[in-house]
Amino acid sequence: MNPTELVYAVLKKITHKNRTHVVPFHEYMNYFKLYIEQDNTGKFDLFTSNTQDAVTAQLFILEEKGRCEITSRMDRIESIIFTEYFQNILLSEYQKVERSNEEPFPTEKSSGIDTLGIFQSIDVKNDFLELLAKDDLNSANLYKINFPGDINEILITGKILKDRLLILSLQRIKEYLNSKNNSNYLFRKLCPVLKQTEQSILDSLNKARNSPTQMVQQIESPSEVTFPFWAQVSNFIIKELKEKNDKLARDNTFCQAAYLIGFYNIFYRDRMHKDKERSTALASLGTRLRKPPYAFSLLDIMSFKDGRNRLLDNKYSKEHLIEYLEEKTTPAADELLPEVIRIRTVNRKEYYLHREIIVPLCYKKVNDAHDHYRNIYLDDWQDELKNFKTSKLMQEDDLFLTDLENRIKGEDPLLYSLLNYDLLYLVVMKSPNAPMADDVKSYLNIPHKGLYPLDEILRLKRKDLLVEARRILPFWRSVPVVSHVVIFFMKAFSGGKKTNNAQGEKFDRNTHKKNINKKNIKSGGESNPESVSNDPRKQAIARQERFKKQVFKLKKELVGEGVNVDTRLFELSEKWNPLFDLKAKEDLVEDVNCLARDYLRALKKGLLISPPDIERIRNMAGTLVANKALSKIKKKEELERYLEIYLIKLLQQNVK
Repeated sequence: MNPTELVYAVLKKITHKNRTHVVPFHEYMNYFKLYIEQDNTGKFDLFTSNTQDAVTAQLFILEEKGRCEITSRMDRIESIIFTEYFQNILLSEYQKVERSNEEPFPTEKSSGIDTLGIFQSIDVKNDFLELLAKDDLNSANLYKINFPGDINEILITGKILKDRLLILSLQRIKEYLNSKNNSNYLFRKLCPVLKQTEQSILDSLNKARNSPTQMVQQIESPSEVTFPFWAQVSNFIIKELKEKNDKLARDNTFCQAAYLIGFYNIFYRDRMHKDKERSTALASLGTRLRKPPYAFSLLDIMSFKDGRNRLLDNKYSKEHLIEYLEEKTTPAADELLPEVIRIRTVNRKEYYLHREIIVPLCYKKVNDAHDHYRNIYLDDWQDELKNFKTSKLMQEDDLFLTDLENRIKGEDPLLYSLLNYDLLYLVVMKSPNAPMADDVKSYLNIPHKGLYPLDEILRLKRKDLLVEARRILPFWRSVPVVSHVVIFFMKAFSGGKKTNNAQGEKFDRNTHKKNINKKNIKSGGESNPESVSNDPRKQAIARQERFKKQVFKLKKELVGEGVNVDTRLFELSEKWNPLFDLKAKEDLVEDVNCLARDYLRALKKGLLISPPDIERIRNMAGTLVANKALSKIKKKEELERYLEIYLIKLLQQNVK
């Protein structure tokens, strides 16, 4: 036995001898020295010199482990509180209960324990179910379970309550059923109220009389037959004995057991229903993961609702959700991919995606990105060509590829993370015949175990874009030598007046319009729809209208109808802004706003050409939250929601 256990053993013996959990330190030391004097085995040799210091060191170790408490005064140990004293007494008492079915449950009187201030009082009707439902029920906790009327209390530890109280109660019911004519009495009472055959009721009573262990399984896994049976058995026993004036000690025990079994029966029935509801809700969650927008953060998943618009997390705890996601994101023994893929993007945001939608989602996002960035590059490069400029981006493939990659990283980090060779290879190989699997497979350079360059995947070759940008412009605009000649003649025919770029554009549009009209006359006077699409002014109006509608839709989705944007921003800023000083608080909000304005300013032109959807807004907000300048703000989720709405506010300001 090690030194700590020796000190513990002596403490246990002296508290048992004195029948108290508090021992003065000097009295304990005197008792310990007697053990040293009487020791013939050499176990106490470590304590023969500097006894008090050696014992004190071991007591502090016991205190750290929670097995005793030390009280001191003026830096001197005054007393030792043996916290396991009551557990040891009750353990001994319950060993008697287990050895004999005639032994009653321990009470204050029978155990000699004063429970005041030490035992937690539990009312069997109001508190017992809540106590059973505690996941963190501490085995060392002490409880006094109180019953109605003159029925005695029960003293118990958390460990015995969790592990043994139900079977001990069923053993008492077994004694009740085998006493006198009680089994026949209950049979006559149960037949009129239970929707079961008489033989079924008789079989259940016989099992309860002979095999309490089987009855534990019935109560812990209730059915439509066993739950009402035990509910009625408990009820009839309590009714018969509760009001009995000359109750015997065993009658008192039968009442205690009937109350306990009745509430255990309810507890396990309710838990089974909750388990079913949780399983159904989690199954609905799995279905929801296969629906748009397909990629979900943990916060998104916690906000899932059922068909009646009620939050699913009302039916499961966050712990159950995390456990479910851990299970689904872990591959089965014979699988290389889990059912749910967890992806962490470059802006440190985590998404959950069902593996079945990886291929179609990646294919869709690649096509959307093709359209989006094609429009942006064409528009930017047309502006440059109009002004007879040619940037390095237009001339060098490496610079173009780097620019494209940086744009996707910032605006659509999820797409950037989805374009992962290992992920796409495993998904495609698992379902090679799935829709769009061949398209996504074309992104993979399988011989080299990597992806093809991003510009090839998005079908955005620099040379092709440059040719298209020049082809859209009038010929004289895209070739500097020709443009100078045209401008020279325009000046000559206009009487030498200076012709600016705007006049040149007007001339071109009028010429183009006359040509279109001639074509319409030749074709029988039918209008040409290309006259609208090729008119820059009408294109701008249509683009502005699309932008306006999309911003209105985003506001509706992220803020809600009838909700003031500034009010919502203030509410969110109060959640993520930790500062108390009013001036500093306002400055921090302005710093965040300034960062968002600068970020959006760089993307403004592209957003006007291709209005953002809700996913892009969230990606942009996520990118901003990941900025080092905001690293000291702890409440990231609230800050991200704030930035989403602030970006909407900024976009609204661009709506004319």
